Amino acid sequence: MSKIRTLHIEEIFDTLLSRLPPGTYRPHRPVQIYNLADVVPFLSGLPAIYRAGFNKLIYLEHGFIEQKIDGAVNTLEDGSLLFVKKGQVFSLESFERVTTGFILFFSPEALGEALRLRYLAQAVEANTLLKLDPEEAVWFKNACSLLIAQFQHGVGSSFPIMEHLLAAIVLKLIELSATSSKKWSRKEELAYEFRKTILENSHSPFEVRAIADELNVSGSYLYRCVKEITGRSPKRWLLDAALIRSRALLQQGRLSITQVSREAGFDDPSYFGRLFKRQFGVTPRDFQREVRLKKL
Repeated sequence: MSKIRTLHIEEIFDTLLSRLPPGTYRPHRPVQIYNLADVVPFLSGLPAIYRAGFNKLIYLEHGFIEQKIDGAVNTLEDGSLLFVKKGQVFSLESFERVTTGFILFFSPEALGEALRLRYLAQAVEANTLLKLDPEEAVWFKNACSLLIAQFQHGVGSSFPIMEHLLAAIVLKLIELSATSSKKWSRKEELAYEFRKTILENSHSPFEVRAIADELNVSGSYLYRCVKEITGRSPKRWLLDAALIRSRALLQQGRLSITQVSREAGFDDPSYFGRLFKRQFGVTPRDFQREVRLKKL
């Protein structure tokens, strides 16, 4: 079986949306939202499989979409909401060409540090598939319409507004999930608590053993739970969290690459550089240069 490739938000146009007409506006932003009516006709029916390097939310107003997530097929029909969490494996199974609604992609950084710590950890336990009542469906349609208007505006001043609209959408998702009944197994609870600990303390390095001790389980049992439920090992989750933390530090521009490497928990800057490039497709130095150019 071939290794499943992690897909990052910067690569969406080259993969999921690669068949859109030439000349289509192709932004590489941490938040991206599109009308389903504009993109669904150009989607490929081939079931390419990816691991999400972002969070994805689909609000389906009218139509039909089948999306496989971690091996389970989820069916969206009129007035449905689908949430694909970062780290999950997904593939498109089938869909109707005439479909309306919105598809939203966002990276954890898109919420901003304060909002991310407040909401994103709770989003880990949000339901994958929700059927909305008419009032909730109108709420999501209006929120997505406001967000896409800011997204298409395409200027830097619109991003703070997008950040808060996104936070409202995530908070609403959490609220709706909390009101629906869901029974958790012990393994699901431990996998959730592990990821929640990482997300709520994204500024701090962690060891698997320390988290296992905090959860009162053995390291080997925590490993089995996280691996079985999420498809990824605890060390892989911690490594990704450290790399995301390093990217946020590089964006701030206050520390050197060596300092960022140590702050993120890497003793060897060269090793850090190789991992960073493998994860984000660019070296830390080139990434830092891109950030500086954007600020000019």
